[in-house]
Parts: sequence; C-alpha cells; structure tokens
Amino acid sequence: MLFEHWQQQHGALSPEVIMVTHRSVMPEGFTEFNTQGVQHADTISDAMQQAAALIPNNASGEVTLISDGMATDQHWQTTVAHLAARGIPLSVLALPAQQTHAVIADVAVQPWYHGQQFQAEVNILGADNAKSGNELRLVLRQQGRELARVEGINNQQALVSIKAALPDNEINTLELALMDGATIVSQKTLTLGRQAPLSLLYVSTHPEQLNALATLLGSGFTITSVTPTALHDVADLAQFTAVIMDDVASEQLPLPQQQRLLTAVNEQGVGLLYAGARMLLLKKI
Repeated sequence: MLFEHWQQQHGALSPEVIMVTHRSVMPEGFTEFNTQGVQHADTISDAMQQAAALIPNNASGEVTLISDGMATDQHWQTTVAHLAARGIPLSVLALPAQQTHAVIADVAVQPWYHGQQFQAEVNILGADNAKSGNELRLVLRQQGRELARVEGINNQQALVSIKAALPDNEINTLELALMDGATIVSQKTLTLGRQAPLSLLYVSTHPEQLNALATLLGSGFTITSVTPTALHDVADLAQFTAVIMDDVASEQLPLPQQQRLLTAVNEQGVGLLYAGARMLLLKKI
C-alpha cells in the first residue's frame, strides 16, 4: 500500500531509499521499494541532506519523506530551507505513530550567557500503552560526566525543567538521556553556543554606581556608562540591548536626546529601564 501510494504521486520511477532506523530489517511497507544499496542516516535532517546530495545541481528531482513524525533532531528549518533554495520539492507521506516507549519529543533551550546556568524545558511523551507512574528520570551529561538529573518523571507525559552549570566554553555539546532504570529509552544531543554579552547603556548622574550595577548583573552583560549631558556623544543608541536611566530627571536631558531615546525604544527595539527620577522624559509625546 505504501509503495502504491508513492507511485500514485510519482509514477513508475524507482526511488533511492535512505533509512533512518535502528532496525536490522526493512520495516513493513518498504519491501516493494528498490532497496539495493540502501543508505542509512542517523536523523531525518541528515537523510534529507543525503537525498539532496543525490540530485545533481541543475537537475530535476524531489524528496519524499515517509515518517511517523517522531523526529529526534532539531534542524528541520535549516534542512527544508536548503531544499527550497535549490528548488527541490519536499513531499511527506505520514505513517501512523507506533510509540512503544517514552520519548523526548522536544527541547526548548534558553539562550545561554557567560556566568549563567544552562536551562531547558523538555517535553516527554509516554508510550501508547504506558501505565501511570513516576519511574523515568532525565539525565544531562557532557562527555560522560553527569551535570544534572531529574527523578520521578511521569511515564505517560511530562514537561520537565532541567538546569546545570556549564564550562565556560564557546560551544558546549551535551547529551540528554531519558532513562527507565538502567536503560536509555530516548536521547538527544544538544549543541549550545555561548551568546555574546548583552550590551547596556547606563545613563546616570551617579557614575560611581556603575561597579555595583555590574556586580549585580554579572558577566553576561557589558555596560557603557555616560552622564545625561554626554548622551549626545553616543552616536548609535540602537547598538545597545537596553538603556538604563538612573535618577535622570527630564530637565537634565535635552529635548533632542529625549527624542533620540524615544525613537530607539519605539522604532529600533531598544529596551528602556527608567528609575529614580522625579519626571519621566517628555511631558508630551
């Protein structure tokens, strides 16, 4: 049936087959495909990249993805964009999902800055026939060394938060494993890049407060300090993630500088924290 469905869309062509599976035998429904010299890939994204490589430049061809939707990688957008850029159509034939064990369905990783902890929200889907219980655990490792774990995860479905301190590397490769007893039932590899420090502009009549602010914020920020009268020397406010106005009354800031600041906030996406002053910038906006 699967082969007939494919032929209805593509005619009598004989497709190349790239398998993403740990099974030693061909899954049911694939035996009618031409599996001579079948290739293998670790993830669906890798398989689609291999498929694109089989199509010569400036030649026609297309890629068909036959999947139950249980992907184990996070690179779909990049891979699909690569196919689209080459003008290679991507078709999808959906298979019914047969989930026999719990899986890590998705990982949402927070941006990571120097001096901050790694943090991720992990969506775990249980097996179709799983009984209610709290027998799973989630383990975060780096090069075999355990960084963090979460115990007592529900067998059926759970959203789990996991945190850990990371080495101060520009790039960290992490292994996230879902375990049932001593068995790894699902795992993902995460590659995490250290984000550049957020750039802040500190405007204050008390520049001696800068050291205290820097200590409070930590090493994930770089801070430029100016007095209100020197704000005009800052050529481009849009280079900063946010501006902190500390105890600056409106009469201390010339009207053109107030307008520059409002333009940066309203039109250029610059954040603004305004604290301690008697009057907030323009009386009329």
